Amino acid sequence: MYEAREFAIFSTTELDQINFSEVLETSAETVRKSVDGTKTFVKWDNGQSIPPSIQALTTVEGPYTYAEILEILNGPEWSAPMPVDEPTLVRARNEDGTFIADDPSTPNINEAWEVI
Repeated sequence: MYEAREFAIFSTTELDQINFSEVLETSAETVRKSVDGTKTFVKWDNGQSIPPSIQALTTVEGPYTYAEILEILNGPEWSAPMPVDEPTLVRARNEDGTFIADDPSTPNINEAWEVI
């Protein structure tokens, strides 16, 4: 489906120049933006010429194929790193609520703590 489309990247400062009836996005409010918010992109069906409002842009990059745009969008400019949650350690407890002690016979495991 997406393989039959072309894509162009451009500055968000030029969003007001896009004729959204020429592209497959619906409005300036629904486009995806780069992590820093300075770039966006639109797509159109492959085989159709580059839409006139895209041709008129001064910051346009592309057109790109689906495979090319995927590679670009997976880069750091378009995909913010996912935060890594640090594990939370709590004291391990028995069924009666008392603390579990560390077993000295298992030096590589600390039974007194558990990750939640």
